[in-house]
Formats: sequence, C-alpha cells, structure tokens
Amino acid sequence: MVSASLQDYNRALIVGSNSYGKATMQQMIVMDTLRTANKTQIPKGQDAVKITMGKLYRLNGNTTQRQGVVPDVKLPDMMDGMEISESREKNALPADTAAKNNYYKPLKPLPVSQISDLNKKRTASSNYYKLVQSFIDYAKKEAKAGSVTIPLKADAFEAWIKQREKELDMPELDETGDIVVFKPGNHAMDAKWIEKSDYSKAINKSWLEKLQEDLELSETYLIICDLINLLKTPN
Repeated sequence: MVSASLQDYNRALIVGSNSYGKATMQQMIVMDTLRTANKTQIPKGQDAVKITMGKLYRLNGNTTQRQGVVPDVKLPDMMDGMEISESREKNALPADTAAKNNYYKPLKPLPVSQISDLNKKRTASSNYYKLVQSFIDYAKKEAKAGSVTIPLKADAFEAWIKQREKELDMPELDETGDIVVFKPGNHAMDAKWIEKSDYSKAINKSWLEKLQEDLELSETYLIICDLINLLKTPN
C-alpha cells in the first residue's frame, strides 16, 4: 500500500516485479454462536468460517486485488516463472474500482517510459538478467507441462539430470559482464553504534559486502541516476 500510494502521487518510481495482488481482509467467525459470546475468539474444538470483511483501494480508486502493484520499471525476477499470485487462486475476488478521494491530487507524471527504455537497454546486455530470464522461461515451460516424472533408480536419475540441464541451457554467469556501480555505506549514527561492538562490525561488514554484490540494487541505483538526470534535462 505504501508503494501504491507513492506511485499514485507520482512521488516515486516503483522498481521490481508485481506484488502478489491480495487486497482483501478476512476474519474467522465461530459457527456455533450460541455457545460463545465472543464471535471472533474460537474455542478449541469448535468450527469456524473465514469470511472476507473488506477490500483495500488505492488513492486513485483502483485496487491492487488480483493485479498487484505493477512496477513502473519491471526487473526480471526468478519468481516470475512460478506464476504465483492472487489472480491464480480459485475463488479470488475480482478487481473493481471505487470513487477516488477528493483530496487526491497527484504531482505531475514522472518520465516512466524514458526510464524504462534506459533500463531495458542495460538489462538486455546483462549476463545476470539473461540468466534470470532463462530460468523464468524454463519454469513456465515446466508449469505448462503440468507434471514432471522423476526416475528413482540411480542411473536413470543421473541421465534425467543431464537431460534436464541440457534442456535448461542457461548461459554461464560471467561476473565481469555486470559491473556494480555503487558502494553501500552506513548512516553516520549507525556507524557510531556499530563501532561499539566487534560482533556488530563483523555482521555489518558481511551485510555491506552482500549489498555490494546485489545487481538489482545496483540497477535501481542507476535508475535513480537516470531519473535525476531526466528531471534536470528533460530533453
């Protein structure tokens, strides 16, 4: 809801993949209301039913139900191939609209299409994102097949693994092809607190090293740079 609100007000670019798409609220109600005064507290051994009590709407009157928060700049995600979302649930409620609030007054639109084009050029030549897309394509192919038969005998299983790897045919991840262009650091107040403990320093060092290798974070940094530059010189 925070990302949707920032997006609706044009206060931020949302980067990544679609959110799950659940914008409903449920409550457990006791079935036998004669045996308990509290209808929402379920005594042990009693049956209950889960009832949808409400739905969340965005500031512009739309809902994230079924469709999720759609990012302004989409980055390929390993989970995209799994096709897991509210829209795939059997009894998911539809995505409708509501009247937007009178006080909703967004800022002027951000250069989303230009930012997205710059991002696509970078990710198209990225070894990492080529690898991610290969995984997505293979996962979708398996999901479409409906089932996978795995042999349990050792020789047959080894042959199956080799065939699977051949079908997957993922490109090798050459780390030299993707350059991390920023160095993460600590806020001044955090840095003072971290210095008080060797344990905290060790944990922090490990965390910063992981952030340094995070290619999604690196791409997001470049998107921020693109946004700053476009807002300074729109043409």
